[in-house]
Amino acid sequence: SAIIQAESALNSAKAVRDKAIIKAPFDGIVATVNVHEGEGIAVGIPLMYLVDNSDLYIEAPFDEANAGQISLNQKTRIELDAFPGQVFMGEIFEISPVITITKEFTRTFTVKVRFLEQGNFLAGMSADVTVIVSEKDDVLYVPSESLIRDEFAYVVEKDHAVRRPVTLGIGNWETREIVDGLKEGDMIITSVGIKGLADGVKIKIVPSLGE
Repeated sequence: SAIIQAESALNSAKAVRDKAIIKAPFDGIVATVNVHEGEGIAVGIPLMYLVDNSDLYIEAPFDEANAGQISLNQKTRIELDAFPGQVFMGEIFEISPVITITKEFTRTFTVKVRFLEQGNFLAGMSADVTVIVSEKDDVLYVPSESLIRDEFAYVVEKDHAVRRPVTLGIGNWETREIVDGLKEGDMIITSVGIKGLADGVKIKIVPSLGE
């Protein structure tokens, strides 16, 4: 009958409609859309890319020389260009088992770091990751740029640059621990051109811009 035919057509239309609905396999945000309304597509063509922003992580390459110092569950410091001046804590949860050779012929391995705190992070943000290999509290430290060949620093004494041998502890490219050779309150020289200084040369201290 006409009613049965109409019901059959309706069911067929519903089936076609249901197949046209694309359901995401997980909650997330749409990163890119590859097709447009009315456009014909072939089987297997990705319609869009989804990003699961509930569990963002960072993939960071490290030089193979650092492989012996990096391990799972180590804490890291994360700095994002989008949040200047802020430091976020992270943790290593995966380390690549293979070394990759880059276009510059350097050998690196990839480390995955998860955030340990919440923030307005977005997929694709650039980040700098520093792995915390060891930590100490209440230590004397100086800027790494103030050290010459990791052997000595220049201290200001009566308008003269005096070279002081130092013994170093832990540190990184920013700061280094001083185990011996300096004391709290010493005025050290960190200005550009420090490598051209000589022991005992007379110097003049000038205020920095803005002072």
